[in-house]
Amino acid sequence: MRRCYRTPGQILTAAHAMGMGLLRPEGMLTGITNKEDWHRIGYEVKGDFRRVGKPITITRKPEFSPNPIPELWGEPVLEFETFSSREAEMTALSVLTDYFYFISLCSLCLEWFVILYFLVFIRNKFRPDPT
Repeated sequence: MRRCYRTPGQILTAAHAMGMGLLRPEGMLTGITNKEDWHRIGYEVKGDFRRVGKPITITRKPEFSPNPIPELWGEPVLEFETFSSREAEMTALSVLTDYFYFISLCSLCLEWFVILYFLVFIRNKFRPDPT
């Protein structure tokens, strides 16, 4: 999977990092541990996996993630937030949950509006002419 068209590079890189536990204080959970294999899937590596506890930088070149969403979106496609406590994290999560619930309700209302509009349009289009 050297070139990935479907997923923006930032999201793909973050998914690989989280899935493998790259930033885990106790070390990686699982994953690729040599430069050649990282290169095969579209990354460049600076550092040495054999030097435990030393930083390694893994980057993905834009040509290997040609998905246009990051350029078209105009805002970051991925953001991370840290919280001072679990309570602060849960509060932020509840606000997001309320927001997405509201958005889904608006979407549902829009769908019903479109359906009703279509039904009225069809009814008027095929209604017999009274004259």
